Amino acid sequence: MPHTPGPWTIPDWRQLGKIDVVADTVKVAAVYLQPDKNIKRGWPTEEANARLIAAAPELLEACRMVERAMTFPPNADGSVVRLTHAEYQQVLVAITKATKKGG
Repeated sequence: MPHTPGPWTIPDWRQLGKIDVVADTVKVAAVYLQPDKNIKRGWPTEEANARLIAAAPELLEACRMVERAMTFPPNADGSVVRLTHAEYQQVLVAITKATKKGG
């Protein structure tokens, strides 16, 4: 069965006690906030987890692009990865969405 198509996003969650990840209006996942006495402000781990989940469709597509690029015969110098600049940029955008706040 295929997954829910992306993009997945994180709507404003600060009043909910959890971080929802949605595709349009369909909830894909929820990350529940866990109190941590060592963290004075915010929920950095939960936010990072939600960003990673929200980036899943883009990360999967980036992995598929790399896999396709590596299945071609190698170059004369033995290198095998052949991504276009646009494909490489797509990989970087997916990584940024997964790892940067506001991504």
